[in-house]
Amino acid sequence: MKEIRDSATAHGVELTIKMEAPPPKLDEGHYLVKATERILGCCASVSGLGTEASECSKLAPCLIYGPGHISCAHMPTEYIEEEQFYNSIETFRNLALHLV
Repeated sequence: MKEIRDSATAHGVELTIKMEAPPPKLDEGHYLVKATERILGCCASVSGLGTEASECSKLAPCLIYGPGHISCAHMPTEYIEEEQFYNSIETFRNLALHLV
């Protein structure tokens, strides 16, 4: 976003950023959060990344997960390492088996 803001300023463009909805957030004790933390082996956190989960959470509890590093998610240089991709297959399988 910084690069976009800087470019807009440099070109005399007024930029207004509007958040469509706040990031979805479940209580840390919610069964989906606890089960997902157990499966993933890490603590959940809330991040505003501009996903559809903000809208979907109006209908049902939502969690967001994907391979890669959160620091580059939804950035122009977003990437995941091949090993992360292949490891995520088993993780998604475990999530599906234990949460569905």
